[in-house]
Amino acid sequence: MRQKILVFAKAPVAGQVKTRLILALGAEGAAALQRRLLHRTLQLTTSSRLSTELWCSPTKNHPAFNEFHQHYNVEWENQHGSNLGERMSHAFSKTLCSVDAAILIGNDCPELRKNHLQSAFEKLDQGNDVVLGPARDGGYVLIGLKQSLPGLFKNIPWGSAQVLSATREKIRESKLNWSELPTTHDLDRPSDLELFPELL
Repeated sequence: MRQKILVFAKAPVAGQVKTRLILALGAEGAAALQRRLLHRTLQLTTSSRLSTELWCSPTKNHPAFNEFHQHYNVEWENQHGSNLGERMSHAFSKTLCSVDAAILIGNDCPELRKNHLQSAFEKLDQGNDVVLGPARDGGYVLIGLKQSLPGLFKNIPWGSAQVLSATREKIRESKLNWSELPTTHDLDRPSDLELFPELL
């Protein structure tokens, strides 16, 4: 099965990234954390010997993205769409024209490991249409598909604690088979920082 990992990331620009952490870390500190998280994520995917694409926001012209592109020798693309759902749907639609399965992750889940990625692809290979990696805050840190399913990304309250439940409901309505990985923590809020002191 031809597989690909899509890593969604924002450029580590002070004041524009990890904004909920600025109160605790300052704008520069939050941007530096974003850079460390992205390095960690790309180390994970490339060391897993999985084909990786870096999907960049706002564009791949930022010097940091060029650094990651060169250092990890990954393909890169610009995100397209007016909201997160449109950007994710576009990435899946483009990628699944040339591969059998794709998994999309962000870079804010330090608990994500190689076995999570392998398990997600295995669940897709076993007949599931969708695989989700739930986050404890009510979102998800991973979603995997075998075919483009734009409806899964429409009218979702992105950034809220209802993202996972709304996505599950859309999966049920579409009568799709799905499976879930173990729930993990992501790193979005000041209270999450104490879980990952090694990143500070």
